[in-house]
Amino acid sequence: MSAESPLQRWLQEASNSGQFDSEGRFTVDQKKAWEKLAAYQLTFAEAWVLKVVQAAVSHPQAALQIRPSRGEVEFVFCAVRDWTEPTLQKALLEPNSETPQPLKHLTVAIRVLVGQKSRPFSVHYPDGLLHAWTGSGFRELSRSTAPTETFILSVGNFEFGQSQSYFAGTGKEAAAYREKVMRAFREHCHLAPARVKLGRSTAGGLISDPYLGEGETTRPFAVFKDVKSEQSPSFHLPAPRFKSPLLGQFVVPLQQVSPHRQEGSVTSFLTIFFSKNVVRKDLQMDRYRFYPSVGRSQVIWIRDGVVVLRESLKMRQTVGLGVVLSADGLETDISGLRPRESEEKHNRLEYGLSRALKQLKEYRESPKARKRLSIFKAISSLAGGALLTTTPGFAVLGLLILGKSTPELVAYERERRRLNLVYTQGFDELIRELEDRVDKV
Repeated sequence: MSAESPLQRWLQEASNSGQFDSEGRFTVDQKKAWEKLAAYQLTFAEAWVLKVVQAAVSHPQAALQIRPSRGEVEFVFCAVRDWTEPTLQKALLEPNSETPQPLKHLTVAIRVLVGQKSRPFSVHYPDGLLHAWTGSGFRELSRSTAPTETFILSVGNFEFGQSQSYFAGTGKEAAAYREKVMRAFREHCHLAPARVKLGRSTAGGLISDPYLGEGETTRPFAVFKDVKSEQSPSFHLPAPRFKSPLLGQFVVPLQQVSPHRQEGSVTSFLTIFFSKNVVRKDLQMDRYRFYPSVGRSQVIWIRDGVVVLRESLKMRQTVGLGVVLSADGLETDISGLRPRESEEKHNRLEYGLSRALKQLKEYRESPKARKRLSIFKAISSLAGGALLTTTPGFAVLGLLILGKSTPELVAYERERRRLNLVYTQGFDELIRELEDRVDKV
């Protein structure tokens, strides 16, 4: 039988000698000691994924690759030679203010995994030492003779005792758990820097935002990055990869007002809301009619590359605003994720909204921005070409389909004007309501 890990032996010896009293960090009973260690609560069951990502982002050199498979999800950290078994053991069992922030994040994730007693996981250290969680403690499984710079946390998709056979009928449960883990990453970690990867792909960035990114009823089309400021910590976001949003045959061209600015204290972006109905089923492509819809603007708080809180601005228009702010340095609740209400948080919020308002006004009013807001309007088709003119307004670009009859072109132009009017009004309403929100402070 494999030997017990130093961590497990330490707990056993301390338990036998009665060094843990019932009021301290651990209790005399070893089983209850692990239960107390696992009592750290997060906002939802898979939120430990967020802490794993934060551990990588807060480390100055670390890179993280997430490798999901049928049996487990591996979190592979590179360039973390300092994450040894003794340092992790100390951070896990004797946390204090001197514990490095990356290890604080990592130990929270491990504590939560310990609390999920029915799910196995293992820790592979850079020196080759491999520990596995057995449901009641850690066991040393092996020690490689070829140390590396990688630290690997592997979390099983199957619970203890579940057969991994394709014929056992447990595959659906394992797949469902793996999907929950991946959903936690997609919904909260899509703004992580490029050194965090899911498989071989980097995090999706703003376009992958689950509420204001590219979805069934939303299309982002403009992003603004502010300069660094002492009033709010700066942060780095992946370069935006917006595509021109399509609404049937219409395109809203992507606008990047500050495309070369990689870091700032405020990042804001605009998106359009819509709904659609199938007009005609087609074997090659269904035909839809698009209708402007309304949605809420949001403030998105991030901490160490992870979305920790969303706040609705209670403004409902056809054009929505997302404002990304840093939660670094703010007091948090017991989960260590959600920032508490405080004067500092309030000041950052108001600063972010005022900067976003300034950006939107400049976007609408400056000559350079007005040019970006031009509409390209198709008027006719001559000899296989299109004659185009520009008019000021909201940036809805009509895609001229050659060979259309005059009635079709008239209907096409009418539809373009309808969308243009509604979204232009929505953009103006967004600015007015944001002005009211800022002026009330």
